[in-house]
Amino acid sequence: MGEAYAFAGDLPPALAAYQRATELAPADATYWRTLATFSGQYFFRVEEVGIPAAQQVLELRPDEAASFDLLGWTYLAANVTGLAEGNLLAALRLDPDYAPAHLHLGITYLQMNKLDAAREHLLLAQSLDPEGAEGRAAAQLLALYFP
Repeated sequence: MGEAYAFAGDLPPALAAYQRATELAPADATYWRTLATFSGQYFFRVEEVGIPAAQQVLELRPDEAASFDLLGWTYLAANVTGLAEGNLLAALRLDPDYAPAHLHLGITYLQMNKLDAAREHLLLAQSLDPEGAEGRAAAQLLALYFP
C-alpha cells in the first residue's frame, strides 16, 4: 500500500502504511528499512521518521554494512553531513567493497566540498558495481562533477 500511495505522490497515506507495517512486525528490520528508505527517498519527514527508522534497523542488524549505510544515507537526506560521514565510514569498515556506501559517501563529500575524497569514493562505487544502479549513479556524478 505504501508504495502505491508513494508512486501516486500521496505521501501522508504512504507514510501511514509504512508505519503500520512496522507496528505489525516491530522486530523485522525489513519494514523499518522500507520506512527509512521511503522517508529519505522522498525527503519526507526525514528527521522525525526516516532517521529513527534507520536507527531501528541498525539496532536490529548491527553487524550489516547496509544498516550503517542506510543510517548514513538518511542523515545525508537530512543534510547532517557529519553524522552521515561517520555512519558511512562505519559501513565501509564492515565491508570495504560495499558499493552503496561508497556512492553515498561520495555524495556526502560532494556536499562537504571534499572533492578529492568524493571523486575517490565515486570511482570505487563505479568500479565495484559497473552494471548496477550504484555504479551508474556514480558514473553520472563523476561525469557531472569531474568531466
